[in-house]
Amino acid sequence: MVSSFTPTLLNEFRFLFANRPISNGVLNPDNPNINVQGIASFNGNSNGNRSSNERGFQFINNTTWIKGRHTVKFGVDILPVNFKERLTNINGQFVFGGLPAVAGVRGAISPLDQFLNTERGLVDPATSRPFSYTRFTQSIGREFYDASVLNQGYFIQDDIRLTANLKLNIGLRYEYFLRPDAIPNPDVPATATIPQDSNNWAPRAGLAWDLTGDGKTVLRTGGGIYYNTTVAQTWNNFFRGNGVEVFNINVSPADQGAPAFTRGRVEPITGARRPVTDVRAVSDDFQDVMVYNYFATLERSLGAGWGVSLTYQGNWGRDLPVSFNTNLRNTGNVLADGRTQWSSTNRPDPRFGNIFVSNSVASMNYNGMVVQVTKRMSRGLSLQASHQYSKSRGFAFVDDFIGFGILRSPTDPQTLAFDGGPGDFDMRNRFLLTAVYEPNLTGGSAGMRNLINGWILSSRTIAQSGFSHDGTTGRDDNGDTVLNDRPVGNPYNNFKLPNYVTVDFRLTRTFTLFDRQRFEVIGEVFNVANKVNITNVNRVWGINATPNANFRQGTSAENARQFQLALRWSF
Repeated sequence: MVSSFTPTLLNEFRFLFANRPISNGVLNPDNPNINVQGIASFNGNSNGNRSSNERGFQFINNTTWIKGRHTVKFGVDILPVNFKERLTNINGQFVFGGLPAVAGVRGAISPLDQFLNTERGLVDPATSRPFSYTRFTQSIGREFYDASVLNQGYFIQDDIRLTANLKLNIGLRYEYFLRPDAIPNPDVPATATIPQDSNNWAPRAGLAWDLTGDGKTVLRTGGGIYYNTTVAQTWNNFFRGNGVEVFNINVSPADQGAPAFTRGRVEPITGARRPVTDVRAVSDDFQDVMVYNYFATLERSLGAGWGVSLTYQGNWGRDLPVSFNTNLRNTGNVLADGRTQWSSTNRPDPRFGNIFVSNSVASMNYNGMVVQVTKRMSRGLSLQASHQYSKSRGFAFVDDFIGFGILRSPTDPQTLAFDGGPGDFDMRNRFLLTAVYEPNLTGGSAGMRNLINGWILSSRTIAQSGFSHDGTTGRDDNGDTVLNDRPVGNPYNNFKLPNYVTVDFRLTRTFTLFDRQRFEVIGEVFNVANKVNITNVNRVWGINATPNANFRQGTSAENARQFQLALRWSF
């Protein structure tokens, strides 16, 4: 709703309500899943009617006041969001993995025969007990978890026309992302609270300057601070992972409390030995992600529809989250490159497994330069060509956390020292060329004009460097229980994916049949050169000083050359 109080005073109000339910409805929502390894999974879904619901309101009010050379705007943005989700594996899963041979008694039993014998109630001669499953797993805990956040933004800005050729924009924004209360575990003090971050002041400024006064050379530059909230779904991971809310039971048929095999509902297991669980907590100084963003663009019109621009773009991300494992024993030994060796036996707190505490201590930098040449449509031709050179460096392994609640431990679980390097999206060079040609023959015969005019040929060319990636040994070399160890002496993201090059073409022609009927012919070809553009590689170096023979061999690639023909009739 827009209201005009006076010619110089305007107000805009917007309201939004959104509800996003998600469910994987199944035929037998209460039945456990049966997994016969190598054959099939059936009967039910271990998650049951796994459901989640995200719901939020948004209130936005902006007021604009024009006074002389100033255009002042101020406003507020309020967004409360709730995310509710059901516990996974609540119905449980029976796994049939097969049985080994017992000398002189019986041969090996396949997973399928193990299941069929269990269904028939047959007795295993090796144990004199009925055949049964191999393992049963089930999550025990509260059925639903929900977290609410309240995102708030308040701002004021002023567009100032200093001269006819110079415009300045300055502003200040304050953001407060109210986090939910913790579900504490009394035995782990770090779970007692989820701290609030209340110092999110974000000044911003921008400048537009017509350097020559003729509109042909323009400099635009600006910078500011930006903050990002932690989504509500992430906090549910901390609630479930506090060490006492959820237990993931894994039992064999002979274990105490193990259920009898059934195709029907399995009640939550009672009496089974509670496993040692991991814990996830938030440090007292956990901050919202902060980014310094700054840019400068110089544009020049060259006449006849041609233009060129040079842009620098920089980003410096700070207070990025890292999850440190605080419940490992330092063995006193180190790997050849200085990484500490840890042990998960005789932990500092033997009541729990890994205790991950999230801290805001990592950073990531991006710097890029783009040169772009543009030709507006004239004489039937338009094109745009650009080349980007960029670098991304920092503590890249934290990328997986933001927005998804995934807490990834560093290579050395209590220090960042060994994880600095190129970012996962570090791509040094990228060239892009797009062009459209539409012939407009005016001379010659009518037949020649009808044959040539009306066609549209467009093309796209992309050539770019490969992204950075890591190499791993495929095992836990430093004893931190995480299989992300790099070979000794290999820096983080020390390797590059192969370069990517593709050329695509599209040719179209529209024929008018009657007044309002059109018939369009479309022909397309993708990856004209049929280049193998690898998108992922085998990243396992192996355990030796030299890499495995298949290290960095392609495991997936873009499509090979493709032709496509389409017809479209509009009436």
